[in-house]
Amino acid sequence: MHATHRGPQHRLLEVPVLQTLPEDVRLSLCMTLWWLGEVRELNTGDVLFQQGDSGANTGCAILDGAVAVSRDDQSPIDVSAPDLLGELMQLDADAKRTATVTVAERSLVLHFDWHDFVTVCAQLLDTDKQALLRDRMQEIADQRMREIKGDD
Repeated sequence: MHATHRGPQHRLLEVPVLQTLPEDVRLSLCMTLWWLGEVRELNTGDVLFQQGDSGANTGCAILDGAVAVSRDDQSPIDVSAPDLLGELMQLDADAKRTATVTVAERSLVLHFDWHDFVTVCAQLLDTDKQALLRDRMQEIADQRMREIKGDD
């Protein structure tokens, strides 16, 4: 794993989905994720999410390390820390996991419950900021789907 001079919670501030949000929103969301989440160290080959699984409510922030995201028989894409995974499930209530996510190198991740995150966000953020976050998540999800499908 790559060493960071600050604690792993600071890596949340660098997650792409949060980068374009106003600083106050970004800080609130990072504190919420850290408070709700559980840090886990994972080894190469561990599976975070399995394509086709349904009803999963788990999100994951990669704080250090990297994962491979694969779908069907397509070549996997690499996702390195810091990044957020599992957002596609939140944008479609009937969705199933769209890809398998496997740890590519020893990683430090923050697992959290999406429903808890959304509930706290609804209390912390006004309607406009909630919409901003939802739109940003949709943009990232669309981009990731294009990458997985090879359309990018």
